[in-house]
Amino acid sequence: MGEGISRGRVLTSCAIASFLTPFSSSSVAVLIPKISSHYGIGLALSNWSAGAYLMALAAFIVPFGRLADWRGRGIVFSLGLASFSIFSLLIALSSDFTSFLALRFAQGVSSSMISATAVALVSEAFPREERGRAVGVNTASVYMGLSLGPPMGGLIADLWSWMGVFLLSSFLSLSALLVSGPLLRLRGKGSPPDFTSISLYIASTILLIYGISSLSTELGILASSMGAAMLLAWLSKEVLRGGIVGPELLRKGAYLSSSSAALLNYSATYAISIIVSLYLQGVLGLSASGSGIIMTLQPAIQASLSPLAGYLADKSPPHKIASLGMSLVALGILTLLPLTSHRSLTSLLLSLSVLGMGFALFASPNTVAALNASPPKLYGSANAFLGSMRFLGQSLSTAILTTLMHGMELIQAMNTALIIYLAISVLGAVLSSLARLGKN
Repeated sequence: MGEGISRGRVLTSCAIASFLTPFSSSSVAVLIPKISSHYGIGLALSNWSAGAYLMALAAFIVPFGRLADWRGRGIVFSLGLASFSIFSLLIALSSDFTSFLALRFAQGVSSSMISATAVALVSEAFPREERGRAVGVNTASVYMGLSLGPPMGGLIADLWSWMGVFLLSSFLSLSALLVSGPLLRLRGKGSPPDFTSISLYIASTILLIYGISSLSTELGILASSMGAAMLLAWLSKEVLRGGIVGPELLRKGAYLSSSSAALLNYSATYAISIIVSLYLQGVLGLSASGSGIIMTLQPAIQASLSPLAGYLADKSPPHKIASLGMSLVALGILTLLPLTSHRSLTSLLLSLSVLGMGFALFASPNTVAALNASPPKLYGSANAFLGSMRFLGQSLSTAILTTLMHGMELIQAMNTALIIYLAISVLGAVLSSLARLGKN
């Protein structure tokens, strides 16, 4: 990290920026009905206001991580903040849904620039013995965005307008940009990326995510198959010759295990919030606002425990803490089973608490374990690829639930999905424990 750049400013700017990405995702979930009404479109089509953002994140986070290693993480991070602020403002002013959707995708691209560099900048700014705590603070900001998105989004929309959520995002992004000013002086140290490999990755990810989101159609099956084949071709090329991430990372057992564990973690957990929401409203008959309040328990626990998890990752082997976290996730999923029409709210809150503790103990230590296995010059690429595993996992988790809901009754589909998620989380716990292999 360059001289004269305050660690406090780096952490403050990155924490605000890391709040924005999940906030922009989770808040839109409660805005979809209002967006649908405002533009006069169906709910199914308006769901793409969330899907377009996630697709852009997954497709561009790895390329921007590699570009950041080459041209400079501070430059990419600051450009991401500036463009995020501009696109958020334009979204609030968009006159039709087509423009809204295009701007939402562009906002996701900007968010990928932030997500690809924030943790890498924090990791570079702090020494190894303090890195876990700093990453823990940054991770807590992510969970704060997740937990505050739905209640803040709903409150702003009810008191004023859904557009106010994007105006708030624009203001927060601009604030983080002002704090991050000195980061523009940082320059990259890596070599130029393979732009053919970048194009292959972007195309394969977009096809895969679109296909997973449309598995009930022939086009969705074709797109997901093509995307998966292209992604495997890209991975083979990376392992053999490099291009974006490169063999230096992908041949490391510790890094690959941590990245795979992240993919499995989000595959096993992302749609649980959807299941809980459907269960509370569709089975127990609670209101949307009441369900939202109950659902804040899990991310609130994640946010409060993330700094402690980071501290533990500094004092103990991080892969062991991450494996413990994934084991708690498995336990939380197990305690959710079975969901019935007579389930008590107390037992549900207990399950959500265990899940929150598990997520907190997994996320920061797993990130630290992955970055500890990466050369400092590749922190951007390492964090970006880790982020891509997260977003791909989110898509897969949702696809599993969606596919099951097409052929089963609601309760049966939810319980079957939870059983699948339980198996995935157990495998993730094993992979987290194996992250010590190939350690630097």
